[in-house]
Amino acid sequence: MQDKYKLFQSSLSVPLFEQYNVAIFNLLHSPEYENYTDVVLSTLGLELEKYFKPDDMRLKYRYKSRKSFNTNNSKDSKVIEKNYKSDNIQDSESEKGDFESDYNKHINYDIIGMRLVVESVSDNFQVDKSFIEKCKCDLINSQNKLFELEKQYSDYYNANYGNTSFSIKTLLNRDSNLKQFAQNINVLKHKINYLQQCVDFKKLLSYRTRTKKLLLKMKDAKNTQAEIQETEKLLNDFDNIICMIAGDYAIEHLFSTSEKLKKMGLFLNEDRKKFFHDSTGYTAIHFSIESTLLPAWKAELQDRSSEVEYMSKYGPITHNMLSGKKRRLENLPPMVPNRKINSYLKENNLKYFDNTSKLKNTKAFYKKLSEFIVPSYTKYICNGYIKRYTFDENLHHYYKKLLLENNEYAQQLEYFLRNNENKIFKPEICKSHKTELEK
Repeated sequence: MQDKYKLFQSSLSVPLFEQYNVAIFNLLHSPEYENYTDVVLSTLGLELEKYFKPDDMRLKYRYKSRKSFNTNNSKDSKVIEKNYKSDNIQDSESEKGDFESDYNKHINYDIIGMRLVVESVSDNFQVDKSFIEKCKCDLINSQNKLFELEKQYSDYYNANYGNTSFSIKTLLNRDSNLKQFAQNINVLKHKINYLQQCVDFKKLLSYRTRTKKLLLKMKDAKNTQAEIQETEKLLNDFDNIICMIAGDYAIEHLFSTSEKLKKMGLFLNEDRKKFFHDSTGYTAIHFSIESTLLPAWKAELQDRSSEVEYMSKYGPITHNMLSGKKRRLENLPPMVPNRKINSYLKENNLKYFDNTSKLKNTKAFYKKLSEFIVPSYTKYICNGYIKRYTFDENLHHYYKKLLLENNEYAQQLEYFLRNNENKIFKPEICKSHKTELEK
């Protein structure tokens, strides 16, 4: 029994699920799958132009870096022990516990991450009745969930801390269960507020129009700067929620009506649509796009406001501040005084090319960042055309805030960058997939 137990335990210690996830990661990075992702971005962008002008929206995708993926993979694929005792089994080995793999099947859902940021919505933008009715149903369900969750929170608090003199803040720091209750309640309250605004979308447009007119009158009447700023903030709040709702509606409506998206085998996994709100101020709707043409292909599409987009890059609490998301600038390789001469010698295959360790360090620096640390981005331009970021652009995009905060490093970094430019292009689906679509 002892040997069987050890054998079972050790077999579960082999990271089989990690290898499966790595295989999916590599598959999604294959040329064939990357081509499909390009065509999805192009098609989705072209369809979104039915609702928004190209200059009024930002649409892009990124492939997660190998470093970020490996971190998630190793963290979420692990072996846990379940301790229990059986009164019916006398064998002492049974008391040591059982083992199971805590496999997170959702790791592969955001290897490809898409993002839609709507920056401007016309005053006559309309959402249909089906969207409003769906929001009403979701609103009622969310209100019921909140009622149940608040009751569970109250019961848990009374059972464990009914007579305590500690403050709620202290208890939340000490008790992870209580903290989770509070976080879930907070998210639900924000979701309910968002759904109510969806239902009242026409009123929001009307309120925004009035606020615009009021702001013009205030500036003409020379109101105080504080009064003007307060009204500008109100207008900005209206703009942000209106743009987020418009993006939410456009995505939902497109995937239910667009023949182009259906022809590509694309659909939304309704079970994975989620409303996100956290302590950093991040608020967004997450959609999961999947494909019947390429079953292993998945992409997460985030609909967020321009304010949240800005705060995530430049605000006091950014993506970089989240647990496990810390970005660190890599040490720069040593300077190469005769870099141009060395490049000339190498390109012309001359005999006395100086293959110094400094050049090797530069290549290693590029390789580490491009293949392991920095994600790759592609953005939608207009009329179905897209543009892939160069390595330099990926690097600047990923480290944007850190480079602004570290000017000397940013200046030295430019010495090693090529500053190439990629052309915009309209992708076409590869022949093998085109044949499947034509069937």
